[in-house]
Amino acid sequence: MYRNLFPRFTAAELSPVDDASYDVEYSGGTWKSLGGTSLSLEAGEYSLEDSEGFAAGGNIYFMLVSKSDAAVFLRTNDSGENKRKTKASLPAGEYTLTFACGKSFSGVVTPIIRKL
Repeated sequence: MYRNLFPRFTAAELSPVDDASYDVEYSGGTWKSLGGTSLSLEAGEYSLEDSEGFAAGGNIYFMLVSKSDAAVFLRTNDSGENKRKTKASLPAGEYTLTFACGKSFSGVVTPIIRKL
């Protein structure tokens, strides 16, 4: 069994509802970052996913970015030339995790970061 490493945080349109899920209430019509947080990870293989599964062109996405060089290591959606990548080998370091939404969305999602 893998432990979910997704850090807990709150934002205006984003509220934790239990130990792993978030209630998302976003009524905007454009892409918006709903919040983000920092996390420190050791080197290894990781996955970023959702219990329901993300569509590559989906309305909600998560992105894991290295603080040292702004490289995007994991993302759950396609965005132009930036393709969905839900598994990667990460170097040890500090990362920023961004939670974003496009268009309107109301519902509960369970984001998951796992060290494989």
